[in-house]
Amino acid sequence: MTEIAIALFSCLMLWVTIRMFQVLGFLRQLHCDPHLPPPGRDFSPRTAVLLCLRGVDPLLESCLEGLFQQSYSNYQVQIVVDHENYPAYEIVTQFLVRCQPSIPVNLSILETKSPHCGLKCSSILQAIAQLDATCEVVAFIDADTIAHPTWLEDLIMPLHDPAIGATSGNRWYLPNDAQWGSLVRHLWNLTAVVMMQIFHIPWGGTLAMKTQVLGESGLLKLWERSLVEDTPIYQALKSLDLRIEFVPSLFIVNRESCTLSNFIQWSQRQSLFGRLYHPAWVLMCVHAAANLLLLVVSMGVFGFALLSQQWQSVTWVGAGLMIYITALASLAELMDRNVRHALKMRGEILSPVSLAHRIRLVLAIPFCIIVCGMTTLLTQGLQRVKWRGIVYQIQDSWAVQMLDYKPYQTVERPIDPMASL
Repeated sequence: MTEIAIALFSCLMLWVTIRMFQVLGFLRQLHCDPHLPPPGRDFSPRTAVLLCLRGVDPLLESCLEGLFQQSYSNYQVQIVVDHENYPAYEIVTQFLVRCQPSIPVNLSILETKSPHCGLKCSSILQAIAQLDATCEVVAFIDADTIAHPTWLEDLIMPLHDPAIGATSGNRWYLPNDAQWGSLVRHLWNLTAVVMMQIFHIPWGGTLAMKTQVLGESGLLKLWERSLVEDTPIYQALKSLDLRIEFVPSLFIVNRESCTLSNFIQWSQRQSLFGRLYHPAWVLMCVHAAANLLLLVVSMGVFGFALLSQQWQSVTWVGAGLMIYITALASLAELMDRNVRHALKMRGEILSPVSLAHRIRLVLAIPFCIIVCGMTTLLTQGLQRVKWRGIVYQIQDSWAVQMLDYKPYQTVERPIDPMASL
C-alpha cells in the first residue's frame, strides 16, 4: 500500500507541475504586446459585425450599447433574430429607435432554418449573404458579450498580418452569485481558456476573419452542415497555413449566473463541439480523464488507508492531495488576479472577491474536476443534444439533423433574470 501511496503522491506532483507550466504559458501570452500594424501603416478595413439572437439573453441591451459605442468607426452591424415574435426583436427595435445609432445597421428575421446545421450557422450564412462587396472583415459577437470601446479595434488590428487567419477573445466568468453551478463554471473556464490557447480553439462570441479568408477556407460550405460556427475554424485555416491569434485584451467579463444542472448541459455541448470538429479532441479527453482518475483514485486510497490505519500511506496520499488542491487553488488565484488586472486597466469595474467566496472556490475544485471529467467522458457517446430549446440529432461531424424547429419559448427562460440561456 505504501508503494501505491508514494506513486500517487508522485503523480499528483507531476500533474501540479504540468498545470503550472500551462498557467505560465497562459500568463506569458496574456502579457504579450498587442499585435499592431507597423508605424505609419493605416489598417482600417470595412467591417461587418454579426449578432445572431435566439431568446433574450440577460444583458442584451448592454451588448447593444457596447456594440454601437466602438472607437473603430468603419463598420456596420448585421443583426439576425431567429423569429419575429421574440421579445428580442422588440428589444432591438426599441433600442434602435431610442438610440438612433450613427453606425449602419440591418435587422432581419432568419428566413431559412436549415435542418442540416445549427440555427446560429443558418443565421450567420444569411447575414454574410446580405453583405456588400466592400466588406473586408467579418466580426462575430454573442449577446452575452459586453464590448468595451476598443473591442472591435483590438479584434481587427492583428489581421494586418497575412499569416493570421482569424482573431479571437475569450470569456472570463465573474458571477455575482455563489451557487455551485456558477462556481464550477468559473473554475471550468480557468482550464478551458488554457486549453483553447494551446489547441487554437477560437470563441465565436468575440471573433474576426477577413472575408477573403472566409471564401478561400471553405468555411461557408462547412457551416451549411455544422452544428457550431467557431470550432471548425481551426481545421479550415490550417489548410491555408493560417493561424488563429488570441488577443490578450479581449477577455470578456460574463456576470451571468448558472445552476449546476444547466452547467452540466452547457459544458457537455462545449465538449461535444470539440469532439465533432477539433483534431485535438482525444488529447483533451485524455487530459480530463487523467485528472478525474488521479483525483478519484487518490481519494479512494486515502479513505481506505485511513480506515485500515495505514498511517504512512495516509501521510503520503494526504500530503499529495493537500499540495495538489492548494497548488490548483493558488494557480487559479494567480490567473484570476492577472486577468482582473488586465480588465481593470481597460476600465472594467470589478467587485472585490470576499474571503468566503475564495474558500467556496477552493472547496469546489475537487467537485469541479469530477463533474467536468465525467461530462467530458460522457460526451464521447452523445448523439443528441438540446441547445436553446432545439434538439439536434448527430450522426457524425457533418451530418447534423435539427429534429423539430420551434420558436424559443418563454417557459424555457430561467426564473433568475441573470441566468445564462
